[in-house]
Amino acid sequence: MSSSSQLRALLRKNYQIKRAQCCQTSCELLSPLLITWLLVGAYHLFQDFKQVIPAEVYVNQKLNNPELATFLQAASEMEFYVKPQDGTEGRPSLDKLLSGQDVCFKA
Repeated sequence: MSSSSQLRALLRKNYQIKRAQCCQTSCELLSPLLITWLLVGAYHLFQDFKQVIPAEVYVNQKLNNPELATFLQAASEMEFYVKPQDGTEGRPSLDKLLSGQDVCFKA
């Protein structure tokens, strides 16, 4: 038996199976289309709810919470002292301390 006759026999067998199970064949063909359609529909539905936040600088904005503003003001005035390991003295830097650096002194 040549390879072309084997292929023809295999294709005939698969065609007969698919024709006998038409419901299964239609589900195999339509389910990916239906799932894709549902996902695209959900994507477009949630695009309406997407919150667009404009790009701007938030550093100079005012705080609406007076307790938080008081806390941040007090924290910025605190003196954090971590003695440098090399024995030199210096003024502590809150920015360096809050960023997680070990030494919080200005150079």
